[in-house]
Amino acid sequence: MFTEKLLLVAGEGNLPVFVARGAAKRGVEVFPVSFSFLRPHPELGKTHLFDQLSLVAVIDKGISLGCNIICLTGKFPRTALFRSAWLGKDIQSFLRQDTDWRDRPVLTRVLQECAGAGITPVSPLDFLNGVLTPSAVLTRRHPSLREKNDVQWGAQLARSLADSEVGQTVVLKNQSVLAVEAAEGTTETVKRGAMLGGGSVVVVKTGRGDQDFFSDIPAVGWETVEALVSHGGGVIAVEAGKTFLLEREKTVALADAGSVCLWGFTL
Repeated sequence: MFTEKLLLVAGEGNLPVFVARGAAKRGVEVFPVSFSFLRPHPELGKTHLFDQLSLVAVIDKGISLGCNIICLTGKFPRTALFRSAWLGKDIQSFLRQDTDWRDRPVLTRVLQECAGAGITPVSPLDFLNGVLTPSAVLTRRHPSLREKNDVQWGAQLARSLADSEVGQTVVLKNQSVLAVEAAEGTTETVKRGAMLGGGSVVVVKTGRGDQDFFSDIPAVGWETVEALVSHGGGVIAVEAGKTFLLEREKTVALADAGSVCLWGFTL
């Protein structure tokens, strides 16, 4: 009998836990691995930690475990590429040869190397149900006309940034841009923009025009909402169908409690 064995390369956050649970429900054997400079979720259970970021080491581990599929999921800080002590010799050599360190080109190369070694890349979406953001206002609070205009303007800007591999999130108020996401991640961008705008800001997050679901998937969850609630509230608008909305019930309840509007919009 053929058994799928999943090498789950886990970044930070709870998304790897949800993927592991979904895979297990499908009868897939799950082998989580991560890196010592990250903080993998404790609910992943026994997780093999590599001291350095090394694709050779990850692939060799997968082969030794008999894994035939691999999934990259969770938060991987872009800043890791600039910490030489965190990088294995193979990754350092790869980066010296390639001047394009944007997320998608790097991750595409990683997935190609895995496939070439006989471990097929799969999407986290293969093991998740109901995680894509729906097209609807999900909270009791709806956006005002001003906020709708901000979303319309911010969505175009966020899409341009996402397509350019800069980031996926912008924070604005009255069409004045307060913060743009880069390497710091969504939560820190929200905090910075909300503080600069004095609260009641609009957060817009989109995917790329050709978004896939293998790597670098835009996602929001209760932590995003909490960051906005604690810095003056406003609107979080997330592109429907191209982003993950994690722990929807908890996230929407927190937004309602903080009078934040959570809106899945179509671009």
